[in-house]
Amino acid sequence: MALKQQQGGKLDLVLRPGAVTIKHPELEGEVVVGGVFVKRYLEEPEFPLRAPKRFLEHLLEQIVQEGHKTLQLFAAGKADAAKPEAVPEAQRTSMLCEAVTALLRVQPLLADHAVQIAAHLKLCGLLGTWVGFATTGAEKGPRAVLLLVTQILHQLTTNLAVNEGLASATLALPRSGGSGLDPPATFAASRPGEVFVTVVKGTLAPCWGEPAHVLALEALQRALAREVRGRGLLVAECDRLGLVPLLVARLDWKAGPAAGQEQQSKSTALVAAATTGTNVAAIRVLALGVLRLLILGHAADPPTAHSQVAAKIHAALEGNAAWKSQSNQRHDLFLPGAANQARGGAGVAGLLQGTGAGGQLSLTDGS
Repeated sequence: MALKQQQGGKLDLVLRPGAVTIKHPELEGEVVVGGVFVKRYLEEPEFPLRAPKRFLEHLLEQIVQEGHKTLQLFAAGKADAAKPEAVPEAQRTSMLCEAVTALLRVQPLLADHAVQIAAHLKLCGLLGTWVGFATTGAEKGPRAVLLLVTQILHQLTTNLAVNEGLASATLALPRSGGSGLDPPATFAASRPGEVFVTVVKGTLAPCWGEPAHVLALEALQRALAREVRGRGLLVAECDRLGLVPLLVARLDWKAGPAAGQEQQSKSTALVAAATTGTNVAAIRVLALGVLRLLILGHAADPPTAHSQVAAKIHAALEGNAAWKSQSNQRHDLFLPGAANQARGGAGVAGLLQGTGAGGQLSLTDGS
């Protein structure tokens, strides 16, 4: 038709949408999100995107959808939870999470747009729904997927509005369900801040590994900052859900060898645990920082509902020997300046040692 019109001296051909398609065999199987080839983007994340906001929106939307889908496959036994790197759905979720992590690192101001689309609440809801299942399960697959989502939430907590949203969020939490690989059964509305504290407490279980502990504790520390409105709600939930004893246990470096150090002698393990720059030392610094923020304002006069909770936590800490010996010390002074936020650093998470340390985590991280 076009040839006949051209021969007649007039070319006025109007094609219908989809009438002509161009195939690129070399791009078959590529993951395209928001008009961006994700794998190509990860090779050069500094490349200027035409529509970074749209790219972020589509990435986060698919992460939530794919995350639930992947975890449901693990729960139903339709995917090998022991080898998440061999599960296509888990690989796709991992790639999407890496893309968001890279995008937010290159363009941190996009965190403001993430707040507008409530991305922090959707991610927190995903974590809150499945953290119990991932903690009780013996296989690492669910934890590996959720750890990647935790890394995104950790990055978003550098934004004040994100922290205020996490403190006041009332989301749905699974209230009952089976154990092992059974998915959550029923949901109920949570208290303000309950979901976020539940996620932090769940990821502090030994099975999650030290990278998850660092990410969760630093995110909580940012959310409890003095300037965050509604931080008292988080303080109340930390007390109600029993998070304080878990944090105090992190202060006592004489308690015994850290996870993964069983083959060392006890003296060697204790020295390693007390050495700054290790994961254990970073966790201890974060736990101490969170406890200090939990008791902030405990002597308020006249007392308020939140100051009374802080006073209760303060009274409990005063009877603990590990707290007394370390509460007046500045452990963060011994951390590298690049990790010390008080000196303009990016946070303690950059000190993570091992696979994925200082960069993007993978499906094989953790235990």
